[in-house]
Amino acid sequence: MLFRRVDENTCFLLYMNHIYSKINSRLQFLLQWTLNKLFYKFVDCGFFRLSAIVLAMLTKTVNHKREAKRILCIGSLASLHDISALIEKSNIHQYLYLKRFYFGYILKKYVDVSEMTADNYHISKLYEKPREKVFKQLSVLFPVLKRILQFDAIMTSNFGYTEQQEFIAVARKNGTPVVVLYKEGLGNRRTLTAMAKSYKHRVSQCDLFLCYNENIKNALLKHNVEGLNNNNVVVTGFPRLDLYTVQVPQESLKQLTFFSFIAEDKFSYIVDDDGVLSLIRKKNILFHEAVIRFAIEHPEYKVVIKTKMSERDLLYAEEIKENYLRDVGSPSNLLITNEGNAMDYIIQSHIVLGANSTVLIEALVADRVVVSLSFSEFFDDSSWDLFEGYEHLLTYISSYEELLGVINNKHRNLVYDKKALDPLFKNFIYSADAMASVRVEKAVSQLLH
Repeated sequence: MLFRRVDENTCFLLYMNHIYSKINSRLQFLLQWTLNKLFYKFVDCGFFRLSAIVLAMLTKTVNHKREAKRILCIGSLASLHDISALIEKSNIHQYLYLKRFYFGYILKKYVDVSEMTADNYHISKLYEKPREKVFKQLSVLFPVLKRILQFDAIMTSNFGYTEQQEFIAVARKNGTPVVVLYKEGLGNRRTLTAMAKSYKHRVSQCDLFLCYNENIKNALLKHNVEGLNNNNVVVTGFPRLDLYTVQVPQESLKQLTFFSFIAEDKFSYIVDDDGVLSLIRKKNILFHEAVIRFAIEHPEYKVVIKTKMSERDLLYAEEIKENYLRDVGSPSNLLITNEGNAMDYIIQSHIVLGANSTVLIEALVADRVVVSLSFSEFFDDSSWDLFEGYEHLLTYISSYEELLGVINNKHRNLVYDKKALDPLFKNFIYSADAMASVRVEKAVSQLLH
């Protein structure tokens, strides 16, 4: 009787906790919705001091740390993974997060953004006068926002975002330093050269520019990207990769994760021939079908097709599955999703598939079986491949049969020569020493003192 009463009490408490969570979630949603509406209304009416108060209420405190320098982060959502690593592995500063798209709403009030890009923002006469209006209004907003949030610096994850240009210009004019924790630029040397050349009309408005490797630094400086110099560009490595060192491998878990992609997104910038691009598109579909087939024929494995976050990418993978299976039901061990972060899927997997992606570097750091899809038949050299020069360190496949061969020998392939991987890590992520977060916060501390 006593045990029954305890069980009833436990069930009641669990039920009430569930109800409380739902109510709390609903209230948070309503508060966020109300604050968003207020912000848009105040901007529309030109009440920028009131807009600043609302923005302060919309700002999230990522971590609590007394007597620390406060950093306002306005980068992408993906940059929060790096911020999490900074907190877990170094934890010197306090971080706040505010979506930069709020500044985009202010920009759209004065500027026709339909043809605006990061490459014409600073050079087009069309935007000169409207940008001055944005700067003027943000000069009203900024002191109020800083007074409330008491931040010491601003951090973003790229220097090209149009939404942030006037905000960080105002910040620097007001004596607040700006840090770019650059989340782009992982590529082979040819790709980096093309990228740096394409930035000739961009301006990096920052006091400190942190990047993943020496190749990125050298390419940007060689091609004279405005605002960058030898004194403000610092190589730190890849902060979120530090977190792999605190993860415990789940050796008993049988999971294969394929990081899906749309062929055009990876190859259109290096393939001019529509016929070749069409063949690459077809082969990419065949790779997706091979992974689905593997899920059907190997129910003992959990198979994940992880797409990028956009609905477009998810629908792409779902459509391939529907066309391949036709009227046959989807296997229960197959998951196609655009949710979650790459790290979780990599840690839970024994085998990671992808192509031209940084997730393969992450999987190497995590000591997983790394398989790259091969598109070499469509190119005269290896310039298409992110891992150009390091192909011998990865396993490449072109068919379902080759995929099976890798999986059947997974234990042999799982053991990588750590010393052989060091040059690859140095080239792409500076080092796999799990100290990138420490280097980032040290560089920020030196800037702020």
